[in-house]
Amino acid sequence: MALPLDLPLSEIQGLREDVPQGYVTIEATSVTGFEGATKMEIEDRFSNILSGPVVKRQGRILFDFPLEQVERLPQELRTVDNVYLLIALESGIPFQSQSTV
Repeated sequence: MALPLDLPLSEIQGLREDVPQGYVTIEATSVTGFEGATKMEIEDRFSNILSGPVVKRQGRILFDFPLEQVERLPQELRTVDNVYLLIALESGIPFQSQSTV
């Protein structure tokens, strides 16, 4: 299971207003422990069109990508489980402590 995102907004640009027009923030999920390979795959395949860094977190990779080419992601990435387009990031939501049932 992926941990909460806990990502400074300065690291993901697609949610900011000053990012180049036409770029969006993508969250790609992968098997926990395989994030490094997923990050390398994204950087190798799309280095010429990425805007900003590829950020690795447990179970997920975040990066900025051109909106008009988003349909390429599930077709070309072999180490990714799911691809999400982030439209907003809400932080500071209070959750009750986790417990097992």
